[in-house]
Amino acid sequence: MHYPLVTIVTVVRNDRKHIEKTIFSVLSQSYKNIEYIVIDGASTDGTMDVINQYAESIDVVVSEPDGGVYDAMNKGISLSHGEYVNFMNSGDFFHDKNVIEEMCLQGFSKVQRHTVFYGDVNTRYWNGVYREKPHEFFRTPFKFKGIGICHQSMFFPGDVIRKMPFNLKYPIAADYDMALKMYKNGVDFVYCNLIVADYSWGGGISSNPYGLINVYKENAKIARQTMHPAYWAKLGIEYYRLWKKLRYRKEGRTR
Repeated sequence: MHYPLVTIVTVVRNDRKHIEKTIFSVLSQSYKNIEYIVIDGASTDGTMDVINQYAESIDVVVSEPDGGVYDAMNKGISLSHGEYVNFMNSGDFFHDKNVIEEMCLQGFSKVQRHTVFYGDVNTRYWNGVYREKPHEFFRTPFKFKGIGICHQSMFFPGDVIRKMPFNLKYPIAADYDMALKMYKNGVDFVYCNLIVADYSWGGGISSNPYGLINVYKENAKIARQTMHPAYWAKLGIEYYRLWKKLRYRKEGRTR
């Protein structure tokens, strides 16, 4: 069986409270062929004190100012060597210790060409945990995604992502821009039926109605479909989903 090198990139700034859980979830993986890179944005709250406790087990640690989350993630890309690259940023964590090993069994070992492998996520709401399956942008009649595939659950082909990093002119949806470019350039997307990551919903730009408008404006711009009637229809659908999330999520339910 093929056991490719998998690079995990964690970016963080001033998140002393949550960074340790993220680091531990990476270092405790049963899959051992991992390159781990941590990019800190010059934190001032003691985050580096926590990171330094694990420095001997982390392949690369960088702490310096950056231009935002995608700039920091690009730094991780430029330092990576993995056949696959995943972004597990501070506060998020792998669902269990066997995630990457299971991803290898379901995906990496079976497909030899450039492929993005992805799975489900557990989203933590204030009233419980909800398993969410991805909304693949390439399966929708609209040209742009809704919430789409969470980058926490995606393993990007390293050779491709190192030639196609995040476009910093998109401060909100650069991950969608990257995924769309890969898809248009013939990269396959393969779903694996497992929960890859857990992350908290709320506080992000897409978790409030005003922020969601900005998300969709940027998505539509990327898809070159701004002001198209489908844009407003899809935005309405996502508002309905947001409304449901704010009221009806209960632990253990799935879509």
